[in-house]
Amino acid sequence: MSYSVSWNSDDRSRWSGHGGHRPFRQSERPPERRRPDRRTAATALIARELFRRGMAEHARFKDTGESRHLDTCIALLGRAVSRSLPGDPTLIASSNNLGVALFDRYKLGQRGAGAGPDPGDLDQALEHLLRAYRSSPPGSPTRARATSTLFDAYQARLARSEPLSGELERRLPSFKSLRREVSRTPGIAVQVRLRTAYESGRSAADGQGPAAGYRDLATAVELLPRALWGAREEMLGVLADHPRLASEAAACALDAGDTTRAVELLERGRAILWMQHTNPRPLREELQEEQPRLARRMDRVYAMLEPRIHTPAGSARSRVVPRDVRMEGLAGDGNPVVRAYHRLNAGLRGGTAGDPPLGDFEQQWEELVRRTRLDAPVLTEPNYETDLKPAADEGPVVYVNVSPWHCDALIARRDRAEPVRLPLPDLTAEDCRDRAERYMAAMTELTGTEREEAVRDVLDWLWRTVAGPVLNALELSSGTSRMWWVPTGPLTTLPLHAAAPQGSADGVSVLDLTVSSYTPTMHRLVTAREARDDPRGAPARHRRLLLVAPDTERLPATARVHARLRSLLPPDGLTVLAGPEACHDRVGAALREHVWAHFDCHAVQDPDDPLQSHLSLHDRPLTVSDLADLPTARAEFGFLAACATAAGGTLVLDEWVSLTAALMYSDFQTVVGTLWPVPDTPTARVARDVYEQLLNGPGQSQLTHTSSALALRNALVAERARRPDHPSAWVSFVHYGI
Repeated sequence: MSYSVSWNSDDRSRWSGHGGHRPFRQSERPPERRRPDRRTAATALIARELFRRGMAEHARFKDTGESRHLDTCIALLGRAVSRSLPGDPTLIASSNNLGVALFDRYKLGQRGAGAGPDPGDLDQALEHLLRAYRSSPPGSPTRARATSTLFDAYQARLARSEPLSGELERRLPSFKSLRREVSRTPGIAVQVRLRTAYESGRSAADGQGPAAGYRDLATAVELLPRALWGAREEMLGVLADHPRLASEAAACALDAGDTTRAVELLERGRAILWMQHTNPRPLREELQEEQPRLARRMDRVYAMLEPRIHTPAGSARSRVVPRDVRMEGLAGDGNPVVRAYHRLNAGLRGGTAGDPPLGDFEQQWEELVRRTRLDAPVLTEPNYETDLKPAADEGPVVYVNVSPWHCDALIARRDRAEPVRLPLPDLTAEDCRDRAERYMAAMTELTGTEREEAVRDVLDWLWRTVAGPVLNALELSSGTSRMWWVPTGPLTTLPLHAAAPQGSADGVSVLDLTVSSYTPTMHRLVTAREARDDPRGAPARHRRLLLVAPDTERLPATARVHARLRSLLPPDGLTVLAGPEACHDRVGAALREHVWAHFDCHAVQDPDDPLQSHLSLHDRPLTVSDLADLPTARAEFGFLAACATAAGGTLVLDEWVSLTAALMYSDFQTVVGTLWPVPDTPTARVARDVYEQLLNGPGQSQLTHTSSALALRNALVAERARRPDHPSAWVSFVHYGI
């Protein structure tokens, strides 16, 4: 990304309130500036006017795409550079923008315009950009712009086959060091910083081992919250470009010996990815409602840190010195030309040496972010001890991290101060992708024996590579001990909770050895428990079950579930929206007034755009973003008896973007869903078994969801006993939450 700048009155006023450099008083001026001769002052004003005209031509080129404006711009800025005196702030601005214009002309040639790209333009661009880079004060906006554009041009030059001249190569910084500087320089677009940090980290990790990439990849994760404040479209592009960032950063942290930091990076990266892909409202808008003054301050600081391309207004008054001015007739500081020179230099110094350090704004941003902790916790760095470890209070939480270098389980336990790393040597990222693709194909394309064999093969592989080693380390054997899985990457589409070795007798499988659930993040599990333990609870009028069934004719087995629910609950404990009544608006309104919800309907899971995955209601879909943006009445339990409600997507392989997780993020404490399509009949049996365990007895309306994980486990064991040769009928049911 290239940045061109103009030093106009707007630039000067922008810095006036933030410690910008004030004009020198007479006594403060260096000797050479106290009484500049008239020719020096006039020359500086001429250089400034040439710069202004050149920038106006560059703006016309940007508007029209006509190369003649770019040629004129280059000629004018070249004259501005030659007219500028050493130490004149105009020289830095003119050099930087001349480099930008030459680079633009080179890129225009690459696109087939004119005679094609001229390598001379690119080398000249590097010369001028290097001058601006070397001359700009570190930490200034000018240095940030010069650094970013120099990096872009340098990258383009390295892509050519011709070698750099020896002199230019000696004067340029190394490409790796410049890329790292871009990633750590405030004032460069956060998307550019994040990309270069990621590239630096991956390059170091691939070349020298994962530990070498730790610092850069951690920097990339730390930049994600800043990107959340910007344009949603740009952020979605960043996430699509780096879907495995959090997992890769965590793997590097592990090799650097920091297990705690690995979990914190996973939490922060995954929460941000998930939030951006499911929340239809930008985080900035939400904070504006909760804390408007804080949001305004963050806007101001963000504006200082994020670059903008400044185009000089065509109507700006010219300060050019007429060609026929007789310099020898002017005298001293009292002359208007010399006064104009001082005003110009003061303003230009406000854009270079006098800039407020961008590091100050970076610190202000971090302080403001800390103040958002309650209203926007996703912006803040999670602390393992206080924010994450409490998730393990009721049983271990196991992250299964998949990376290109190695795969590991990270086990959080109540009795351990730090998470425990368990290497999984038989698990590889390539195998995960291959198994996930085969499993997806089996569940959506195969039938009969082929399908069941494919499912058993995946369950056996999951046992050997992940579940078996983890349960052995946890020493779980009672069958009632709780644990939670947090899979990453392609593992998010596979049934870890049902892993079992091929040909094993009952008693040797995850279902037999533990009661396991899933959670998108550890922090989400903590907040679900906090809601459960809140003594205020939900209003009594909301302690009802909402049953949504838009298409009962095509799902005949669900009628038996409905009949059973009516027998278990009194009339005032059940609300039924069936057929035409199960429309989008009525369902949305009803979800706000019920603590339990059961959906008997079809669902559409879009693996490449999970945001469009939805439940099919009578009139229009209820999407992931609809669910995530839905205020609920302290919702406790959701059952999605629909096809493929929990499967994630291929677009964001490091996040679990699904309908089931959407309900968790819209404040449901517990959700049951399915990974893949399940026939109507086994779905009805599993749902019936779950509700019979959760409801206290016929005719009573006390809904208790806290044992729902055990209820689902028992229902799946019963279904396995009924259909031992058809695992596809029961492995897809998953439990999220407490």
